[in-house]
Amino acid sequence: MVRGYRHRASTVAFLSWKGGPEREPQGGAPGRPRRLGVPQIIAIALRLISLALVLIAVLLLGADALTSLDDGGQLHVRSLAMNWAALSPQSLEGFRFWLGRLWHPALGWADSFLSLPGWGVTGVAGVLLAFLAGRRASK
Repeated sequence: MVRGYRHRASTVAFLSWKGGPEREPQGGAPGRPRRLGVPQIIAIALRLISLALVLIAVLLLGADALTSLDDGGQLHVRSLAMNWAALSPQSLEGFRFWLGRLWHPALGWADSFLSLPGWGVTGVAGVLLAFLAGRRASK
């Protein structure tokens, strides 16, 4: 086999070529794919954080649903600022004060972000982290 042809074959069809660059060079099982993503411990940590964020989103969505049912069907959606103020109102005011002194235009952006639904922000962040962590390799 001509050396140039072999290189071209590895770049064009490297996913199906047994000795291609995506395979373990040494020390691994022959033909087994190399882990090209994040290291395994970071992937596990990202999966756990994403699971926690999605669970928090489900809890916040359930709390909003129960509040809506309690008020006779009137829709209630708690914002991120309302949830933060329920946990620690002093830290929310301290954050706004700090951001206003640091860079005043950012205060409007932060208030816009904090007015988003709490379950939406945590749920989207959890799903994005889950996609970032990727799937586990099949054994």
